[in-house]
Amino acid sequence: MASLSPDIDLFAKYVRRQYLAMRVIGVVFLAIGLVPVWYAIWMASAVERPAALFVAALFAVPGISIAALARRFASDRHRGLKLLRESPEQVIWIWPTRKLMNGAHVQTHYALCTRSGDKPMVWVRAWEEAAAATLLGQRCPRALLGYDPEWEAAYRKDPKTFDPRPQGG
Repeated sequence: MASLSPDIDLFAKYVRRQYLAMRVIGVVFLAIGLVPVWYAIWMASAVERPAALFVAALFAVPGISIAALARRFASDRHRGLKLLRESPEQVIWIWPTRKLMNGAHVQTHYALCTRSGDKPMVWVRAWEEAAAATLLGQRCPRALLGYDPEWEAAYRKDPKTFDPRPQGG
């Protein structure tokens, strides 16, 4: 897959990884669902057939759903990447959230908050947090980066008028 933009490749590689993982999970579920279908067609008696098809549906329906949902994570469709690529000036606040696993920082998610109230996400591994913050600061220079409970309250109250910066006095 061709690079979207060299500077947002940092985020795009994780989106691609998520897309691939979801597609693989969907295919695995479908494959597992095919085993009971095969059994129902070739081996099952008339009494066992409905149960086998029910088990097949238990795997096939989530498999199809997961594979379909994976399209949302395709790099060309991902809302966060699209926002950074096409209209980074719409981002007014970048809200970082650290994800911990057993107390260790493993990922940082960034909500790209806009005046419309939309908050698409992008994420990076813990060791790329500094590079991501620098990249986001360059890509969205007018956006606030960080978190403050007062910012969150102001944004939730009305994203259209959100501006926690001190007014010149």
